[in-house]
Amino acid sequence: MKSKGVIIIEPGVDVWPHEERTAEALAASGMTVRFLRRQEGDHIRTPDVVVDGERWEMKSPQSSDMDKVRKTLRSALGQSRNIIFDSRRIKGVPDFKIERELRKQAEAIRQIRRLVFVNKKREVIDIK
Repeated sequence: MKSKGVIIIEPGVDVWPHEERTAEALAASGMTVRFLRRQEGDHIRTPDVVVDGERWEMKSPQSSDMDKVRKTLRSALGQSRNIIFDSRRIKGVPDFKIERELRKQAEAIRQIRRLVFVNKKREVIDIK
């Protein structure tokens, strides 16, 4: 049985509710998640979290358009090459279709170093 991970939110760090739900799924799978303070200034993009010592960008889109998956992943690369994609807020599309598209895009977008998928059942799936 995996040990339960930890979520660290330091004082003054703003966390969106959907980001916290994603962190809960990651912690339940045994990961340590620390939220980062957003950097202030023009054109500064900061990853959302450090998971087990590496910086990651979390994405939890709402659009059910599969083409938006590619655009969301490309957008995330501006913050980190490690991406966590949560499907909880996507309505009307089954997880298997989202996972299939993520696997396709993980191969096509070579800049992605790591890609983790958190599905609607809160399972954490290592895509790349």
